[in-house]
Amino acid sequence: MTDTDGTDTRENDEFKVIRANALRGGEVVYLVSGEKSHHWSPSIAEATVYRDAEIAEATALAEKDTDGNVVVGAEAIEITGKHEPVGAKETIRASGGPTIKYGEDALQPDYSI
Repeated sequence: MTDTDGTDTRENDEFKVIRANALRGGEVVYLVSGEKSHHWSPSIAEATVYRDAEIAEATALAEKDTDGNVVVGAEAIEITGKHEPVGAKETIRASGGPTIKYGEDALQPDYSI
């Protein structure tokens, strides 16, 4: 695909995935879509990667799941070519947990000084 000035527009595309929170458990999930079906995975490595021209269709699919009470807060996020999120906020989300202790872990005494 080339732009009007002859440059390859594929080089200018950003890689994106759809990220949301599972409504039932609250965990961060990523859209994995196939030809006939789709599902949500907690692994960013499994996420389907979209280019700018394809993101509208993926966003519409995520909106259907939002309307169906499967996920909440679905949005397209930029990633590198290696399925790594761009930016600190998304890197923390993709790491699988908060940066502070909570729940049972927060109740355990920390003697490391």
